[in-house]
Amino acid sequence: QDQGAIALQLAVCAMVLLEILALGAGGAAAAAAVKWKDVTKPFIEKQIAALVCKLGPNFLGGSKCELEQVCLELGGLTTIALVGLKVFNLPPFSDGELMKLDRVEVVLDVKGTVKDKLKEVKLPSFKLEGCHLCWEKSVTSSNIKELQNKMQHEEAQEEADTKKDKKEKKVALGKVVVTGVKVRVAANLSEGVSTTGSELPVPDIKIDNFEEKYGSVTPVKLIQVLITDVLKGATTAVTSFTATLAQGAGSAVAAVEGKAEEAVAHTGSWFSSWFS
Repeated sequence: QDQGAIALQLAVCAMVLLEILALGAGGAAAAAAVKWKDVTKPFIEKQIAALVCKLGPNFLGGSKCELEQVCLELGGLTTIALVGLKVFNLPPFSDGELMKLDRVEVVLDVKGTVKDKLKEVKLPSFKLEGCHLCWEKSVTSSNIKELQNKMQHEEAQEEADTKKDKKEKKVALGKVVVTGVKVRVAANLSEGVSTTGSELPVPDIKIDNFEEKYGSVTPVKLIQVLITDVLKGATTAVTSFTATLAQGAGSAVAAVEGKAEEAVAHTGSWFSSWFS
């Protein structure tokens, strides 16, 4: 490809990515402020990283976000990889990490999205590889439950806003794969029962065609659905672990692994509850 073609490809990718990631929160202004002659791959990666850290709390109940790296593979099908994404606890819990995502990889159909005039964002696939959660318990709740409650409130608000604004962008998502999710308990579970922090397995999520099964959703809704179901799986794992310890089982972690394998068959019902 000549330099002109490469520059055009970069400009188009930057425009689409900035428009999508901003999600109406100053996105048009951000895109308009870009000097296209200065657009480079590192520039786009830097802009994506900044937007993820800035806008992430809007999707995650106000939780602070940090991101180690963004990796791009540009083209008609552009791959965006977020490496080392950290989500921190909400008050009143410790200011440490609630979860760290090793790698989140999204494939964006730039040509298809542009052809559709950005009315619908086309994502052939979403993959999450490795998610490490730290579960903290208070007297009446947990850090995971606190985040779930805040996200449910935001989801209700987002749905109300969407009804007012019929032009809200939708995401057409294809394959979804979430693997390597584990939760570590960092608290006394009950009186006389504690853990040293073993990592418990959480069921994988695998859906061949998300749009075909659940339809198009807004970007905010999509993020909330995926994260919430990971959190639900983590809560189930901790609950099983607690019950097994209370019963005096010899290997609580092994027992939870068995529960996780059983839960995989029911993963679809988690998503169905969001779209019923």
